[in-house]
Amino acid sequence: MTCAMLASRFIFLGLALVLSASISATAQSAPSLSLTKPESAGMSSVRLQRVGTWVDRLQAEGKISGAVTAVFCRGQLVRYEAQGYGDLESRHALRPDDLFAITSMTKPITTVGVLMLLEEQRLLLSD
Repeated sequence: MTCAMLASRFIFLGLALVLSASISATAQSAPSLSLTKPESAGMSSVRLQRVGTWVDRLQAEGKISGAVTAVFCRGQLVRYEAQGYGDLESRHALRPDDLFAITSMTKPITTVGVLMLLEEQRLLLSD
């Protein structure tokens, strides 16, 4: 596995945690977000299932105890699911509205922002 692939996985998981925490906080103060069928947002259900499969694999490998994932497509929520445990010792199952303590996320979030700017050609490596 290359460094770029590993970094993208950590960034994805970090963003998923950030997103789930912000959705949970929003859900407590605003009307709940409604889940949209992936196809109506232009996304394949079959491909979206890969997220759950990936989280299951990470759990089986012992890399994570669980995760809450949220996927948006064209501004619509197409996946919002909790898998695994928040605490392995107590076997506390994760719920989508669980709150997370998120620390040291500045670098991954900044990296994603810079990569998005590079992709949109609004930032050049020569800048």
